[in-house]
Amino acid sequence: MSKLDFTGHTVVVTGAGGGLGRTYSLAFAARGANVVVNDVSKENAERVVAEIKKAGGKAVSNTSSVTDGAAVIKTALDTFGGVTILINNAGILRDKSFKNMSDQASNMGQANYAAAKMGLVAFTRTLAFEGAKYGIKASCIAPMAASKMTETIMPPEMLAGLKPEFVAPLVLALTHPSGPEASGKTFEVGAGYVAEIRWERSQGHIFRADATFTPSAVRHAFSSITDFESRKPDHPNSMGDRDMVKTLEAAKNAGPNDQGDVKVEYKGQTVIITGAGAGLGRAYALMFGKLGANVVVNDVSEAAAKKVADEVTKAGPGKAVTVVCSAEDGEAIVKGAIDADKSFTAMSEKEWMDVLAVHLRGTYKCAKAVWPVFQKQKYGRIVTTASGVGIYGNFGQANYSTAKAAIIGLTRTLAIEGSRYGILSNCIAPSAGTAMTATIWPEEMVKAFSPDYVAPLVGYLASKDNEATTGALFEVTGGWAAQTRWQRAGGHGFPQNKELTPEAILSKWKVITNFDDGRATYPTSTQEAIQQIVENFSNKTSESASAEGEDPAVIVEAKNEKREPVEFEYTERDVILYNLGIGATEKELQWTFESSENFQALPTFGVIPQFGASSAMSYDFIPNFNPAKLLHGEQYLAIKGPIPTSGTSPWCRNCRQYPPKRAPDAVVEEKTDEKQAALYRLSGDLNPLHIEPEFAAAGGFPKPILHGLCFLGFSGKHILKTFGPWKDIKVRFAGSVYPGETLVTEMWKEGNKVIFTTKTKERGAIVLSAAAATLVEQGAGKAKL
Repeated sequence: MSKLDFTGHTVVVTGAGGGLGRTYSLAFAARGANVVVNDVSKENAERVVAEIKKAGGKAVSNTSSVTDGAAVIKTALDTFGGVTILINNAGILRDKSFKNMSDQASNMGQANYAAAKMGLVAFTRTLAFEGAKYGIKASCIAPMAASKMTETIMPPEMLAGLKPEFVAPLVLALTHPSGPEASGKTFEVGAGYVAEIRWERSQGHIFRADATFTPSAVRHAFSSITDFESRKPDHPNSMGDRDMVKTLEAAKNAGPNDQGDVKVEYKGQTVIITGAGAGLGRAYALMFGKLGANVVVNDVSEAAAKKVADEVTKAGPGKAVTVVCSAEDGEAIVKGAIDADKSFTAMSEKEWMDVLAVHLRGTYKCAKAVWPVFQKQKYGRIVTTASGVGIYGNFGQANYSTAKAAIIGLTRTLAIEGSRYGILSNCIAPSAGTAMTATIWPEEMVKAFSPDYVAPLVGYLASKDNEATTGALFEVTGGWAAQTRWQRAGGHGFPQNKELTPEAILSKWKVITNFDDGRATYPTSTQEAIQQIVENFSNKTSESASAEGEDPAVIVEAKNEKREPVEFEYTERDVILYNLGIGATEKELQWTFESSENFQALPTFGVIPQFGASSAMSYDFIPNFNPAKLLHGEQYLAIKGPIPTSGTSPWCRNCRQYPPKRAPDAVVEEKTDEKQAALYRLSGDLNPLHIEPEFAAAGGFPKPILHGLCFLGFSGKHILKTFGPWKDIKVRFAGSVYPGETLVTEMWKEGNKVIFTTKTKERGAIVLSAAAATLVEQGAGKAKL
């Protein structure tokens, strides 16, 4: 592959006085580009320019604030006569909890850093839509690199592996004229790891669009709404990727909605609804009133607010009061839409700021006002409103799409910060007939997609019956509701001790963007998002390795080393301790009482004997080995005979199991204990990652995680209790579990095999995948003495 050359191109890099921006500038200049080095610090900008010129490149500094974009671009036009590439890199970090965030901090960080950065994803997609006909391409990256910003929140050992030089090559590959088709796409990059991320949407559930579409019906069908396993999910790229007319027809033809055995009610609860004078807000107010709530009807129009409040009170049994105020009036809560859609080139700065103020700042102010109330009572529910254009971007709506995407980022942050106080926050992206859509949709469509058929999902998410779902995003319209989440390709990790180049990036592009090779993940937290990046810290090539990929001599020697066998001795006490460690209770005497007639070891006890031998091994032959970065990848266990309850004394197959495309045959939920890891480690796995907070932090986790073999034990027990004894089990460890989380094992019986997936109920994160167990044939005897 020929070397990418940027001769004749002029590149503007913002925030280029240090960190990523400096590295971008040097990389572009080294390949022939003219570079405008923008930074508010004249000293830093001039220093970078001097570096470039000393190396024979061309550069000029600009010290304008990035809020004065015209001045930044003018420097490029005046100095080099044009501009072909813009790298928006400048940023600001306001790392404060939501409770302690001031209005000033929210302005500087646009509500908060997460909201601002999420807004850029949709903004980029909209620029890609609008720029297509002009040959303008726009891509978005979510980098992790050492900088003045990250050095305040990351430990030194992580910063050492996060050189900006591992990010810049992707940027050069994306911006070169011969680069890959990646306009509108988003990539995660850091520490030599690169992967594309995209939205994934469940098929969801279609409700009959009539009076039986209620929050109770949503509660009953919620597992169908959030089902990504039994039906192949969609990967939409735009608002038009779902046939809305077909959805409407299906909703019309559906049978009455099953209400389930629990009725969702709001008696004695107060619900605040913003923008409630019409459209979605009015539908919410009427629904919550019918469910018995005390409704606060907010709108900028006194007449509209009063009319809705009267409707609520008249319909009963709920009551209503009005609050008339604007979007930024102190504790006012405003969600009413400003209909100011224009193409990006025709949009004024005032129109941009007006939309952000109402949609983003209004949402922030609302949540800020109610937060201390929720904290004090240790309970609260927040449902924010985004839009499909905030997820996928849309031509002519750069301001609206940015604001709505930022609300998604803000909501996820509220979910994280609120979890300890019983505050659940979720976001919906509705399509409904409103004053905005009435001007562009046929009348029949507007009526069909009534706000009445959005409200029930909100009614369930905001109820006390929703005990676990938080930080989630749902699309809803015309009786259809589905969950939308991030999907990340397996990506590729480049060696940390080898220079990374744009050409190397391009050589692995198919791997970086491959979502279908079984390695895709679904990150739901910062820790899960950086897991692959952290794992790549130890990816280093050895100079003694051959070009054909043969093992270096030190590895060959380690493989050939003969080790003395290690004796494993255990008693009934050890068996009981293990069984307790994976959730057995005092009522299950066959697992916790040695004198029980059926006393036995749970079959996953087979993973325990190896710890004495493996813990004595030296890992000096592994380059730069760090035990804090060691994670269990896969496990295979075969039961060759009944496991004795006392006595003295394996990647195995390259197989992969996927669940069938149907609902699980059985589902078992079991909550782990906050002390689960402390108890399980007594069975032999003494890795401090599972007990010591500082060690866990070094591995990129906010607190100690549960042993992978522990939650494998839970799943093995679930299979045993549901389908009977099994003789072998194989799993892939796909995510982490925190002690106290609820494990959900979904099982499909296929002949004598049970294919299963295990996930956390609270986060919806898959933790065991590509998993299966082979059942003991009938008549072969049970694995007990």
